[in-house]
Amino acid sequence: MAKGILISYAGYPYTPSSLLPDNGLANLAGALIQNGHEVLVLDYGTVDVVKRLVPTDIGIALKDIYNKAKKIKEKKGSSALQKMFLFHTLRHIDRALTKHQNNQTLMMAEELLDLIKEQKPDFVGFKLWVGDGFAASVKMAEIIKRKFPHIKLFGGGPLLDEAEEVTMEVAPVFDAVSFAEGEETIVDLALYCEGKKALSEISNLIYKTDKKRIVKTGKKIIDDLDSLSLPVYDEAIYPAMKDGQKIKIILLDESRGCPYRCFFCPHEHKSGGKRRTKSPQRIFQEIKRLVESYGIHAFRYAGSCTPFETLNEVANNILSDNLDVLYTSYANAKLADLNNLDLLKRSGLHALFFGIETGDDRILHEMMNKRMVSVELIKNKVQGAIEKGIFCVGSVIFPAPGETPQTRDKLLGVLKEIYTHEESGSV
Repeated sequence: MAKGILISYAGYPYTPSSLLPDNGLANLAGALIQNGHEVLVLDYGTVDVVKRLVPTDIGIALKDIYNKAKKIKEKKGSSALQKMFLFHTLRHIDRALTKHQNNQTLMMAEELLDLIKEQKPDFVGFKLWVGDGFAASVKMAEIIKRKFPHIKLFGGGPLLDEAEEVTMEVAPVFDAVSFAEGEETIVDLALYCEGKKALSEISNLIYKTDKKRIVKTGKKIIDDLDSLSLPVYDEAIYPAMKDGQKIKIILLDESRGCPYRCFFCPHEHKSGGKRRTKSPQRIFQEIKRLVESYGIHAFRYAGSCTPFETLNEVANNILSDNLDVLYTSYANAKLADLNNLDLLKRSGLHALFFGIETGDDRILHEMMNKRMVSVELIKNKVQGAIEKGIFCVGSVIFPAPGETPQTRDKLLGVLKEIYTHEESGSV
């Protein structure tokens, strides 16, 4: 049996979604536990970390400068001197905030050392994010390695799906980093820590040999998603789940992979071009477990290509069992079947997320490779969902490659046609 600590530190939690439970770490924890290992999840996307990274005095100063900037914007004839003074004040606050957050990162690392001394893990795994969290995570890892050189350090997460080998070059502190899907890889890494498996035998892995040569093993996709362990959100294993630290909306991993290969989307690179879906029975099992075991009634389907036939079957199960849930889903305009939206709404569907992207078919097809749909089809599907009483979130990419004043006007026209009432959705 190996023992591990899984850490997610993305820097300051800038958006509400930063406070959602991390389904990726919960999946990894479930895989480790099912295979007889021990794990502790440290998720720093919490309310307390928000307070910790922006102290009261800096928060007050930022609010004050925001109000002053707002007044200057509203007041005509504001002098350049006033604006310059405001800019320099903001720079001063920014430097103070950066210094404070760097100090807090070091303090968190020291607290982590105390925990490691107490827990005695065989490995520590970091979820690596793009942005401030990456540098902070690497700094934490370096501090751990200096104090506990025998502990294996691993990295994974969204950064790896883009950076891959570059990660090992800029962060050699890690013994190995994992790309693509990690549920099987993390279990194999636990076996590696026990001396039962070599790094070269593990899929989805990047590591350095003794001769400092970077090696990348083969990519493996998990075909049967029903075989995955159930995600674990137990407070004893995932302490951030208690004391009101997280927004209790779960990302439910119902499907992976997408065959459409839109140029702006990394999902196909991470999860493959073949859509894989959990069975409706397995999805319903996870939903029911959220309600009965964790008291969580809200979730969002996490897939980028969620099949509506699956949504319909799960909705029937929810209604048959009288489960009280509220949920949202992504909707691919090509696949979205609006005929059963009444059923989905009765089961708890509140909102759909559509990729509107642009108002110009040339940009949609040539610049984004979204050739399976047209602007007219997307518009009709979003309007149809709104007419059924579903709140619709539309995502646009602006300015897109090839954007002109004319295509901008087209986009604005499409959005005005779709969103005739404020309460119908948002962009």
